[in-house]
Amino acid sequence: MEWKPRDSDIKWTAEHIAQISEGGIWAIPIANNSTIQMFHSDKTYTATIHGSESRTQGVMMQTMTVLKILGYEARSVMYDTVGIQNKKFQEENS
Repeated sequence: MEWKPRDSDIKWTAEHIAQISEGGIWAIPIANNSTIQMFHSDKTYTATIHGSESRTQGVMMQTMTVLKILGYEARSVMYDTVGIQNKKFQEENS
């Protein structure tokens, strides 16, 4: 089943991103601290997805779906799975 955002999801996101300055970063803790850098001037963003877990991927895809509804387009979507592995290794061996 395809996920569809509720009106409240769209409203919350619009209000949230309005508080982020041009070039500012939105970190999403529930998505393994994945980030979205906002560019309001041309209604674009850069997303960096930290990890390949289905929850992380799902949350970021849902977030980008809402951004599209709000008229924002992705400049780029980057997947950082190496950095997460290095962080885990560092935590386990420190």
